[in-house]
Amino acid sequence: MECKPLSKPPNLGVGAIALPSSFTIMGFVSGARRLERGLIVDSELRERVAVRMAIGAILRAVEMVNREYDGDITAALVFAAVVEANVGHLATNPQSTAQLATLVRLPPDELRRPVTGVALGIPNETVRRKVKGLIEQGLLVRVDGGLIVPTQVMASEKMTRLTRASFLNLRRLFIQLRRIGVDLSDGADLEAAVA
Repeated sequence: MECKPLSKPPNLGVGAIALPSSFTIMGFVSGARRLERGLIVDSELRERVAVRMAIGAILRAVEMVNREYDGDITAALVFAAVVEANVGHLATNPQSTAQLATLVRLPPDELRRPVTGVALGIPNETVRRKVKGLIEQGLLVRVDGGLIVPTQVMASEKMTRLTRASFLNLRRLFIQLRRIGVDLSDGADLEAAVA
């Protein structure tokens, strides 16, 4: 018998599939009322599925970065840590970030905070070697106070492409999370977690 793809997905509607009282979704066994209108109503299951989706997003990001950095994921992590240390302070104040965005596309070098160390839980000697290589490639620059990733590097075609791909990956994750019923609005628990 030959299997042919459907010309359009079937309209299953709410309750069109009678699930047994116990079933498995993404490796987790269901209990009473874990799904409702396609949303996961069991909070523990929703958290576990959300974490798995986030892991998928992280792995897609690693794959993208690995391609751009010729398989040197450690160098990419060091680079990303320096970028975050340079401009992370700008994201803590949404009004300042919005004001800056109306003036310039990328923060100028003067607003980048130089970094003297990178804490990634990897040996300092490895970080030192990766920093040296990134400097030799022109991706990092030593300035008074430490290292920065210059605006010129962030404006390059490679970084623009990687930023766009990262944004699409992040957007995909948000859509997946919303589809399973994760509340993406600001909340007290979220405020405490990012403070």
